[in-house]
Amino acid sequence: MLKQILDRLLVRATETVEPSFRTLAEDAGLDPGHDFIGASLRNLDFRDEDLRGFNFSNADLRGADFRRADVTGVAFDGAMLFGAIGLERPIGLWRPTILVVDDDPAIRDNLSVILSAGGYEVICFVDGAQLLPVARSITPACILLDVNIPGKSGLDILKELRGEDYPAPIFMISGQGDIAMAVSAIKNGALDFIEKPFRGGEILARLNEAIGAFARRQAENSATRIGSPHFPGREPLTRREREVLEQFASGASNKEAGRTLGISPRTIEDHRANIMKKLGARNAADLIRIVMQAQR
Repeated sequence: MLKQILDRLLVRATETVEPSFRTLAEDAGLDPGHDFIGASLRNLDFRDEDLRGFNFSNADLRGADFRRADVTGVAFDGAMLFGAIGLERPIGLWRPTILVVDDDPAIRDNLSVILSAGGYEVICFVDGAQLLPVARSITPACILLDVNIPGKSGLDILKELRGEDYPAPIFMISGQGDIAMAVSAIKNGALDFIEKPFRGGEILARLNEAIGAFARRQAENSATRIGSPHFPGREPLTRREREVLEQFASGASNKEAGRTLGISPRTIEDHRANIMKKLGARNAADLIRIVMQAQR
């Protein structure tokens, strides 16, 4: 039944008469007080809908459009609303979750205070073994993963989570960072690398920007919008490298690309260098020529 409703909503733009979400639910015999708990409703158009009394607890509503919708009494407890538009955040109804892994209790406590004050639910772990089952059972707003933790290293945990394909941004953090470590983290799917010590306000602003940018890219499917050009005989680009390449091909500077993608200009430079190496480009002009040839 739920699938039928969602199918109808996804094609509403082509219909002359647009039945409301509530009408579709009632026609299907669904009880709006229960049947949308934990539902996958990503990128749906709820504009102008009468949603009073609906329960979207733990639902995936990333990228959904709620402009002008009546959400009086709607429950969003535990819902994933990253990238959703048209909502004023109801205090106490939902708090996106950030997972923190660090063996230093002072760092865990500090991040908990900073991120909680910023509106996030924070779950802390001492090592990767504690993180893995939780990270595989929920989709957090992001993960902060220290490189040097007991047992398997943060880089090993990043590989186990398949960082490139994980449905939330992963940041590697370390007080002993170096260029080689940062490059390895980025190559294995980390969104960015954060060095200790860091200021509370700066890291909160950085995470907010990255989480928002990640959600927008997910909703817009920018990784596929680039057309996934094929480069015969070359090592394939990762999803994030394709995103960076799209920015570069559109003429964005490292700073502009970093702002759009929610990562630092230095990380953009690392991705760009790796892209040029994979595609055999000698310089920026050569890279543009290779891309243009691949898109013909």
